[in-house]
Amino acid sequence: MLTGRKRVIRAVGRRGSSTITLQRRSGPILGAIGVGVMVVMLALMPTSMSKNSSTDTVVLALALVSFARLIWRALGRPRVVIHKSGLQIIGLFDRFWVPLKSVRGVDTSHGLRIRIDGDDDVSVFAFSNSLIDRGRTVEAAAAEIRKALVVRRDDQGHCVKRQIDWTWWDVAVIPLPMLMIAGVFGWI
Repeated sequence: MLTGRKRVIRAVGRRGSSTITLQRRSGPILGAIGVGVMVVMLALMPTSMSKNSSTDTVVLALALVSFARLIWRALGRPRVVIHKSGLQIIGLFDRFWVPLKSVRGVDTSHGLRIRIDGDDDVSVFAFSNSLIDRGRTVEAAAAEIRKALVVRRDDQGHCVKRQIDWTWWDVAVIPLPMLMIAGVFGWI
């Protein structure tokens, strides 16, 4: 399900705000549960420190912190924000700005895809295929985006912008590949 009004959308900001956020209701809930499990496992680590070496304890702590951040990036953050002039699509590792004028349509045959000028599509990670909801939230999100397309503005540019979505919390993910490489080579 999506959040907010009619269980479809959630208005962000003040009343009368022109920004609408589309996000599965289950995403942040499952993300918070996953991060909570990692925090509980971190909290229980001191009880097993006497049984394991200090290197193993540090490696496990770094892996748990890395997994907690990846869980939140995958479940809690992905969303689509509808602005007056365009769509901001926040995915797993990137974010897109798609002016409404550049949108040719919305496709829901294999998850949610925004069709843009130039034979390109932008896949919306927040509304990828899910066996749980069997496409209900995908169709609801597509309907909200189609409503926004009806009131397009002609004064905006056509440039679709893609950028890497990086926050300082993502530093927590850096130890994970290093730990995996060290484990493969037997350094730890």
